[in-house]
Amino acid sequence: LHGKWVNRKHETLLGIIPCPKWRIRTLDGSLINCDPTDTLIPDLVTVSQATEEHGPEFHIYDAKYYAPWFGRHLQKVPGIESVTKQLLYQSAYRNFIIDNGFTRVTNTFLIPHDETEFVEKGDVSFDVVADEGEPFTRFIDVLLAPAATLLECYTRHRPLETDITA
Repeated sequence: LHGKWVNRKHETLLGIIPCPKWRIRTLDGSLINCDPTDTLIPDLVTVSQATEEHGPEFHIYDAKYYAPWFGRHLQKVPGIESVTKQLLYQSAYRNFIIDNGFTRVTNTFLIPHDETEFVEKGDVSFDVVADEGEPFTRFIDVLLAPAATLLECYTRHRPLETDITA
């Protein structure tokens, strides 16, 4: 961690996402601040250390619990609210990512399937919401994930022993 983040090293990555700031108008017309409310909660955020090939990377995953159908006409894919929220996650982490020198951000929808391997299925973008420029991404990768493998990792409290970054 670098800069101001060193003093926050005991917080989780969830703890650094800001909350919406609500204010209410009182009877005399003045505005008063309200207590913090819920904020964005990503399913899974990981970081990878720098290697000889690349610098440190920041990864944001959102698990989906249904099986979309991918063809020319999509069915049951993540909706606009999921796409928007997924891109907002990297905006919420923007200062942390820049200050700590991450060289790449990946944003991924994990979708269960019955096969045994991870399959890069495609991506989605929504330029109205996306951050511009490196290390940020305009795309959310769609990765089909082997449901049985992930369930076994979860039930046995074991980490996944493969690199699933797209």
